[in-house]
Amino acid sequence: MKRRYFFLLLFVIYLNQPCVCLGETELAGQNHLSLSVTGDVHGGINYSDNDSNTVFPVSMRLQFGIRAGKDFELIGRVNTGKIFELKIGDDDKFMIDRLFFCWQSIVETPLSFRMGRLPTAGLISSDNLRLGLDEPDAELLSYTNIALDGFGLGYRFRQTDWSEKFSLYVARQYDWGYEGGDRRTFTEDTEIYGLHLTARNRRGAIFVFQTFAFKDIYNIPENVTFVNPLEFARWENDNSYYDPLNSSMNLILDRTDLGNIYHTSMLFSMTGSRLKYFLALSWSRTDAKAVDELGTSLLGSWWDEPEDKDGYSVYTGMRYDFDDSRFKLGLEFNYGSKNWLALDSKLATRGYVTELYSIYDLQVSSLSARVTNSFLRLGYQYYDYQYTGSGFWLGKPEKIDDLANDPLLVQFYNPADHDHSVYMAADFYF
Repeated sequence: MKRRYFFLLLFVIYLNQPCVCLGETELAGQNHLSLSVTGDVHGGINYSDNDSNTVFPVSMRLQFGIRAGKDFELIGRVNTGKIFELKIGDDDKFMIDRLFFCWQSIVETPLSFRMGRLPTAGLISSDNLRLGLDEPDAELLSYTNIALDGFGLGYRFRQTDWSEKFSLYVARQYDWGYEGGDRRTFTEDTEIYGLHLTARNRRGAIFVFQTFAFKDIYNIPENVTFVNPLEFARWENDNSYYDPLNSSMNLILDRTDLGNIYHTSMLFSMTGSRLKYFLALSWSRTDAKAVDELGTSLLGSWWDEPEDKDGYSVYTGMRYDFDDSRFKLGLEFNYGSKNWLALDSKLATRGYVTELYSIYDLQVSSLSARVTNSFLRLGYQYYDYQYTGSGFWLGKPEKIDDLANDPLLVQFYNPADHDHSVYMAADFYF
């Protein structure tokens, strides 16, 4: 941990040096090889009345780009963070959320090819408004805010008023090409296929459409072992009930391929004026095919027959940037249905979420020429949960208001029905 603080101290000293700003630096020759470095630092406080807990998160991201000529580029980004008084032993971890090779304009055509950990996680379309940015720094919509390891093919259409980019993704979320994983039940790693289209014009209008298929969804992650409570209870009564070669007597919850999940979203936003707004509609569908040893399936419980289920979501918001002022004010609302699934904590809510936020531009570029953007954010979120299991694909969602009337369900569920959250953050981009 001392080593990390030493590097952070050097980084702060570097930001305050009176030399040229962070940006592109030529390494060798005229337009042959160049290096660019950018990043951001965030710190804040968040209070939730659900558990009366206050956390103090601090995070930093560093992104670099190495360009060779005009068509070849290597881009990477590392993250590190700290929530005070939590996991002190893990303080020195740096996580990679993107590292990919990009070949633009293949043989002088609009085609592009990318391979590695793709830029699919970060400040994504619609999220960027409430986070103080006019443009997102990742490609996918917030519903699928995950890092994908694989490759992508792109095609860019250029017209007089509109510019469109079409991308095809083929990826795996875990263990693709690096290690075999736990093959105890021969379950394949999760495969991910996706199509993504972004169209924008010069007036600030943006349209996004994406559809993804998540194949071979597991009940537990690779290389993670859970005790099977049903087998363990029987073993406690009869110690001879154990056979490591028999899946019904090994005391372990075996991995099971439960089926597939499909996700389709579209978004329209207008960011060309002081009033910025967006509307997103999304649909999710589970293709359930199996039940695990505890009777759980995709959105199913208690050994029910696997059943395909549909969910949907509405997400909208606006932000107004006051004229001749550093102040910005925004409002967001999202709703998710009973069987709704998403890969984002806020947008995965099965119920209603309302958020009101304000942003104040600090304009601290005079303190350091390297700081390109800086602001304070103050916000309030209200969560009204309607169903259990928000963001989780295992188990049947139950209506929270009905749990108290069912003697069986009340023994297994104790969910929060609402939550008030207040946050304040300071963000610096360089």
